[in-house]
Amino acid sequence: MRPALPRERIRLACDRLGLPVDERALHKFDAYATLLAEGRQTQNLTSIVAPIDVADKLFIDSLTAMVGLAARPLHGARFIDVGTGAGFPGVPLAVVLPYVGMTLLDATERKARWVDEAVRHAGIENAWAMTGRAETVGHHPGWRGQFDVATARAVAPLSVLAELLLPLVRPGGVAIALKTWTAVEAEMPSTEAALAMLGGVVARVTRIPEDVLPNRAVVTMVRTGDVSVDYPRRPGMPARYPLGSSAQPRA
Repeated sequence: MRPALPRERIRLACDRLGLPVDERALHKFDAYATLLAEGRQTQNLTSIVAPIDVADKLFIDSLTAMVGLAARPLHGARFIDVGTGAGFPGVPLAVVLPYVGMTLLDATERKARWVDEAVRHAGIENAWAMTGRAETVGHHPGWRGQFDVATARAVAPLSVLAELLLPLVRPGGVAIALKTWTAVEAEMPSTEAALAMLGGVVARVTRIPEDVLPNRAVVTMVRTGDVSVDYPRRPGMPARYPLGSSAQPRA
């Protein structure tokens, strides 16, 4: 029998951060954690196994994205979670924000298909998954500039995330990146240079209290202008030649 997800740990962390979580949400978290444990056997979804680590490193860490959205109107907002993997941070956010629409994007069809089935089984009706790369989806007229919020966790350096996320959000929309505090300090100079090329700015950097999660931060980037049609560059280029670095081929 699978050890239970430590609900009280999640509740206390959310209380500490001032985040909304209720019994309905906790029940869905538990249901999704059960599906994740079952899927891990065959799908190689995540190396995180212990319930306490699932609570901390997947659910609580995902929910810290909410601190980057403080005071923003979210009812009816469209979210996209880029590189969702096993559904993080998008699935926990969809649970605590049942009034938003959450698109879960992953380049691996196997993972996207599993996540799409899992959210249905867990009763998370406002989330759905699709297969695709942000570099390609970001140029599709049905997706480019269509979202209010784009999120990513443990996907790439901040300057790369800026190029992948900002083309997907509308003017005034936000990109939320979940990072280690150590990485944020190291990556911020190149990120600001990249954002100057992309029509965006860093609006806020929030360090998560150490007694909630150690060495974690939330970076909120806002699209303030037009994003050139040159961005995002073709698949693989943003990661290979990050904006703000010394070599930046445009094609």
